[in-house]
Amino acid sequence: MNYTLSFDKSDDDNERDPFTFRYARPDSLGQEYNWSDRDQRHRFNGWLLAKVFGFYFNNRVSYYSAQPASASCGPRTGNLFAPPAGARANGPADRICADGHVLVRNTIRKDNAYFSWDLRVSRPLPAGPRGRLEAMVEVFNVTNADNFKDPAAGTFLNFDGTIRSGLGDPRQLQAGIRWIF
Repeated sequence: MNYTLSFDKSDDDNERDPFTFRYARPDSLGQEYNWSDRDQRHRFNGWLLAKVFGFYFNNRVSYYSAQPASASCGPRTGNLFAPPAGARANGPADRICADGHVLVRNTIRKDNAYFSWDLRVSRPLPAGPRGRLEAMVEVFNVTNADNFKDPAAGTFLNFDGTIRSGLGDPRQLQAGIRWIF
């Protein structure tokens, strides 16, 4: 099992995306230093392997906490279509408030926390003098968690390590036979 507790701050996440400029006000960078786009506070992976009555059980559990996002100040003159105050900002301009102050970057969290429990049950059976067959059933995402994949941008110029977006993988089951010789 492993667990990582991390705190990742930066004032410039552009090193992973050199094609965009995401400062709310380039002449005032004070509000840019906060949680990095990559910040995931908690990451846990655990495995449990067991043999019970000739059956092999292989369990894997993974949990990752949500990544940060910036909040919006709400609509104002010059940015009438900004999301409501406190909602997730669509871009840096949404962090500029009507009175001119800028909200600190990445103060809220996306809806992209991840949880998955995967299970494999297998049973080896003798098959000839030197071989054996192993029947197995695997279930992925046993709890059928949504695992919404929510990158900060589309996949074209997205360098934060997230390639896919949309709903995560649903519960899946696969069965198979392996010949070991």
